[in-house]
Amino acid sequence: EQMAYNRAMYNMSVGNFAIKNIRLSSIFGSRRLRIKSIELIRPVIRLAGKPDDKHKGKYDAIHKDLYPLISNYFNKVEVKNISVTDGFFDFYKTVTDENEMAVVGNINIALSDFYVDEEVYKTNNRLFYSNKIAITSGGYKIRLADSIHTVNCGDLIIKTSDSIIFATDVKLLAEGPKAAYSTKEKFNVTCGIFGMEKIM
Repeated sequence: EQMAYNRAMYNMSVGNFAIKNIRLSSIFGSRRLRIKSIELIRPVIRLAGKPDDKHKGKYDAIHKDLYPLISNYFNKVEVKNISVTDGFFDFYKTVTDENEMAVVGNINIALSDFYVDEEVYKTNNRLFYSNKIAITSGGYKIRLADSIHTVNCGDLIIKTSDSIIFATDVKLLAEGPKAAYSTKEKFNVTCGIFGMEKIM
């Protein structure tokens, strides 16, 4: 199967953006892009799935799109450190959907030892192609597949190095776009603190 790409539409704005220490000799010699660090400050990213049944609503769209989009220019991409500070992401099932599937606010991300080539892309055995990932967010909301319930949390912490997920003020609420008129059973559940260890 050929590599799929362009699974989603992206809109992005960034307050500040910096790339440090690009190795130009690698670019022109072996089509290998090597960068010491990439920094994004206050990015706002909207991702919307394309309106076709095969790919819409896929949360792995970024993961699936990345290498096919860069492979025309580079065979390998290495970045020692990638950081996102005070970001805001929202995700929609399709470009015409008015109700977001997920919203992540006040997000900070640190990725280390990012690496992708064709083999890594196909095996897909590292989260976002990185050795270590640390994510913190001051607000998270996701719409479940039934379009009735949402999961919300206050603070969210994910660390692959410690293999943990930790969240506060977790709520399962019947506030999705179909909640008002659905005859299915509805739930409202709250949890002050939720945590899992040794999961990655």
